[in-house]
Amino acid sequence: MTRFLKLLLDESSKVPSSEMPPLIPVDEGETVVGKLDADLLQLYILRAVWHKRLLKLLNEHEHIHVDLRANPEDQDKKREHESLLRRYAVLDNQYDAVDRLFWASVRTEFHDIPAGDIGIRQDGKVVILKPGSEGPGLVMLQLLRHVL
Repeated sequence: MTRFLKLLLDESSKVPSSEMPPLIPVDEGETVVGKLDADLLQLYILRAVWHKRLLKLLNEHEHIHVDLRANPEDQDKKREHESLLRRYAVLDNQYDAVDRLFWASVRTEFHDIPAGDIGIRQDGKVVILKPGSEGPGLVMLQLLRHVL
């Protein structure tokens, strides 16, 4: 088993349910097709935790970048910046893999869902988004407003 798969299984089994991100209620015109089981819910929470870590690294990057603009010759800050970029690249790849795994798992579990945008709502409900909605991007913006 790869180190990443071990990390994924280990962290998904340890992530507390208190890390569950706020979810919006089912919107008018959305169709509920089911509910996430415990395993999918854990993967969803892990996905949210790793997303928060990415946002934290982006925030750290901004602070280091400001410091480097003020003092471009600071070798310690340059090393810190390079280290942060490496950590970000690894975590970004891991998050992308977990995100794809989550949505592939949802589509596999709820295989009768027609093609199109789906979402996760309060209480882990899986919904088909209403036609003409903004899709996952709008939902992400709504969630970020709650988190940030």
